[in-house]
Amino acid sequence: LLLTAAGAGIAAAAAAAGGGGYLFYRKRKKDRKKGANRLFGVPLESINGKFIAPNGVPIIIERLTEQLLWNGAHEDGIFRQQGADPQIEQLKAAFTKLHRDEDPEVLKLDEYSAHDVAGAMVAFLMELPEPLCTVELYPKFVEVEETSADDDTIWLARVKELFSRLPDRNLRVFLKLLPLLHTIATLAEENRMDFSNLGVVFAPLFFWQHMPEGDVDQDTLMRKSLREADTLSKLVSKLVQLQSLVWDVTLDQMPQVELTEAGQEFAEEEGEEEFEQPPPNYEESRHHPSAPGVRHTPPSKPLPKPPLAIDAASAAPASAPELPPRDPLPPAADDFIGT
Repeated sequence: LLLTAAGAGIAAAAAAAGGGGYLFYRKRKKDRKKGANRLFGVPLESINGKFIAPNGVPIIIERLTEQLLWNGAHEDGIFRQQGADPQIEQLKAAFTKLHRDEDPEVLKLDEYSAHDVAGAMVAFLMELPEPLCTVELYPKFVEVEETSADDDTIWLARVKELFSRLPDRNLRVFLKLLPLLHTIATLAEENRMDFSNLGVVFAPLFFWQHMPEGDVDQDTLMRKSLREADTLSKLVSKLVQLQSLVWDVTLDQMPQVELTEAGQEFAEEEGEEEFEQPPPNYEESRHHPSAPGVRHTPPSKPLPKPPLAIDAASAAPASAPELPPRDPLPPAADDFIGT
């Protein structure tokens, strides 16, 4: 297995999130504060509508993505170099107070470095109590990469089928983030974050499992985690590279959602309650907003569907701009470490 410094940074964050030394396994957290004013550490489908943009994506993901596209995609080591903890905490607090109808200029994102902005996005994803891929589909994604990686057409068809089973809000977050990561990868000559490096960084953010309960052989679990780390890093790299083909339409082409602040799963009052995440009901949530208080608004006209066959020209990344030679990063941040 090859791990970069970026992977080491995410591993440390995963350990802080309760996974110990296992990059793709985290301890289940049963006690969690709940409340209508909470944004971090809340299941995606239960986030209050006031924190959700009209496209169905949490405002924090929407605004931070746009900021990084505007001023961050070119940044050297984006998502690899860590931001400043005080600034990241300030951003987290600011988004917790931001209502979807407020002017986003109040956030003053231009006053933060691109690494602070990226760090706040990583923090939001890392603190989700359930993985973006869902616990149920985690082994399915691993299986797809292990058995279909050599045939892009089969791989793509199976990934599309799994995406169709994601809760609506999870799908929309994927469709928001994958184009951002693709843009960053096309600028790899400038930011040195190619598809492979982004796969290492984002695999444990998109894909993880709860730690098995009961007595578990630690050596066996460690070997399994390392194997899956390699598999899922390759999967995410490929998802980013073929991001325009993994779903039939872009997020902008999907119907917007009408959100209310009523009917949320969490009570208006803050308080401690036992956290038990129910299994997602995919049959009812496929292609439709599944969060409480969200109503589906149909598109005004049918949405186009591209052919299944991969168009190499459309899937290929754009050429990175010509740049002058640059000094290499220090070994601690740029070299690969074999484990």
